[in-house]
Amino acid sequence: IFDRYTCRLSLSLIMIWRGRLLNIYPSLLSTFFHSSLPIRDVLQAGVRIIGVGIHFIDEFNIDNDRSIIAKVTVSVRSIETGIQLEYCIRLREQQLYLKALDIVASKKIGYQ
Repeated sequence: IFDRYTCRLSLSLIMIWRGRLLNIYPSLLSTFFHSSLPIRDVLQAGVRIIGVGIHFIDEFNIDNDRSIIAKVTVSVRSIETGIQLEYCIRLREQQLYLKALDIVASKKIGYQ
């Protein structure tokens, strides 16, 4: 499992571990998935709901909606700082890790 990895993985590594590489990302992928600082961007945009998503890493080394294993939303309070929001997100991530691992281990979702 990767945690917000920011490097490019080699194609050979991805192919060897295909379907077993997971990444967690602190945003709803369809909204802020190109951002290297999604929490900052969420606060600057005044967004009220952010999410956490866990997805398979594919051979194209990109995040996309078709590879999502599990996701959950997190409410953003108007008085929240980046540090506070990061803390709330981390708590939700910990819960989501367990759910995603259970889903993958039980083969409820497989890599396409």
